[in-house]
Order: sequence, then C-alpha cells, then structure tokens
Amino acid sequence: MPTFYFSPNEIRILVRFFEALSAQAQPYIEPKLEPITEMERALARQLFTSPAAPCLRCHMTGDPAHDQKATAPNFLIARERLKPGWTARWMIDPQAISPGTAMPSGLFRREGDRWVFAGPLPEAFKTYPGDHVDLLVRYMFQLTAEEQRRLLAGTRAALRARPPDMRVAAERPRGRRGGT
Repeated sequence: MPTFYFSPNEIRILVRFFEALSAQAQPYIEPKLEPITEMERALARQLFTSPAAPCLRCHMTGDPAHDQKATAPNFLIARERLKPGWTARWMIDPQAISPGTAMPSGLFRREGDRWVFAGPLPEAFKTYPGDHVDLLVRYMFQLTAEEQRRLLAGTRAALRARPPDMRVAAERPRGRRGGT
C-alpha cells in the first residue's frame, strides 16, 4: 500500500471529495429497528434451530465443533458487519446479489404484504402475523449474550436431533464462495 504523506487538511479534502461522489448519506445513521418481544425472540430462535430451516447446515454459530464444518459466516455477528436492509434483501434472494453463492434463494415466499418462510413452519409460527424476514433480521441485529447462549444450546440440540440424511448434508465439505 503506498504512503501519500497527506496533511490533515488534504485528508479532509479527499474524504469530502469521495463523500460527494458517493450516494451514501454521511455519516451513516443506523436505522431504528422495532424492538423484538420475548415471544418474537422465542419464535426466531425456533426457526433458526428448526430442522426445516437450512441456517444451521452452513452457518457458523460460535460452537467450535459445529464451526469446523461450517461453510458460511457466523450470522450471530451480523450487526457488527452488515446493514439491516441489505441483510433482508440477502435473505430473500441471495442469488440476485451474488450469483452462484451457496446460500439458496427461495427460502421465503411472498404472502400478501409480508415474507413467509417457505419450508415447514414450527407450529408456533403458524399464527404469527408479522413478516418472517423482518423478524429474523431484527433477531440477528438485537442478539444479546444471553440469547446467544440460548440459541447455541438450541443449535446443539437441533443438530443432534437432525435426521441422518440432513446430518450428512450438514457435514459435507463445500467450497467457500464469496458473499455467503
């Protein structure tokens, strides 16, 4: 990386120049997410750990035994690296953002004015009137250390309870691809 020896004033001018060229409002102001209720937190945890949802097949969770075989990033640190709007778009159609990514599209289907998980839903979800993508994004972006422990406990149980053919798929090594 070259060193340019800019003065503080020259750096400010250069930064303002790039800000002017960018469409991103400066400074970036994080959107306020609707707080997640305890009921919603339990629902989101159920969906993440459900054998029907493919999240745990690929994503790291913070559990060293599982993470050795994981091929996708740890979604539990999403709020540190991602924006909520982008995360929602990614969950709905990752192939549109990064063609060829290992993350499957079609996990959610449009139902009226909301997105609903396309696979078999845990029983408690059948009466949830909200948008499932929004719920999962809010869950990831509002994770507490305590909730992370609960999720990891559910993750371990879900991985042990997974039918053998699903365990094999989860343990199959996959090539790493960008964007997942």
